[in-house]
Amino acid sequence: MTNKKVNIRAVPVQESLESALEGGFSELNDLMNECQEIVDNATEALQQTQRIQTLEQTASELYQSDSAPDIPNALCEADLQVNYTEDRRKSKSTSRATRCAEACAKLYAVIAAVELFLETNESADEEGEIQSFIDEVQEMIDSAEGCEFPGMFG
Repeated sequence: MTNKKVNIRAVPVQESLESALEGGFSELNDLMNECQEIVDNATEALQQTQRIQTLEQTASELYQSDSAPDIPNALCEADLQVNYTEDRRKSKSTSRATRCAEACAKLYAVIAAVELFLETNESADEEGEIQSFIDEVQEMIDSAEGCEFPGMFG
């Protein structure tokens, strides 16, 4: 008998492609709005600090793709399900960096589900459109992963 510690906070989640995509982009949009609000409310003296400049750059990066790409019809008709693991800790607030990583993980799961669809449906009529969709989601993930979320003191 082994004493294996199970992480009860990590919960497997299965949801529709549309829901997972919207959830990931919604979280990134919320982060963009938070960063922009901090920048907008900074006093004149704080505008030149590294923290505010970094938050402004982060908001700008996340703003470039503030809405989810349109899902190709073939994927909508296929009724794809996306599987990922979500951390359900309620006792602790999560940092912006952690929320960004979780949103990216959800979007990676979207890409994985779509790529699996392409592998199993090689004769997909809209393969070019589906690949373009994957590229748009990947581009947003790359932008988000390159963002910095400085803490209160820099």
